[in-house]
Amino acid sequence: MRKQFRYITDAGHGWIEVHRDDLAELGLAEVDFSEFSYKNAGHLYLEEDCDATTFIGIYESLFGKSPSLSEHHDGNWSRIRSFARIEGSNFNWNKKDAT
Repeated sequence: MRKQFRYITDAGHGWIEVHRDDLAELGLAEVDFSEFSYKNAGHLYLEEDCDATTFIGIYESLFGKSPSLSEHHDGNWSRIRSFARIEGSNFNWNKKDAT
């Protein structure tokens, strides 16, 4: 498990970059996240408003602390926006709002 993750932002949004192996160690997979996150190679880019908080909450429950985030700003437009979106997830906004 990596101890530090990149928090990447552009002028309009932000994402936490997490390797699929790290997600698997937390019991998470691509299907656990919304279509507002992206994927590329072995990483998922978890959008800051919902998916990143899911990742952080599970990380905190397992390790007793928040993951360390290093900030990277990509200017007006991040290349992350050109990556494939997560599709076919089990994520349900209604379920998320009810918890």
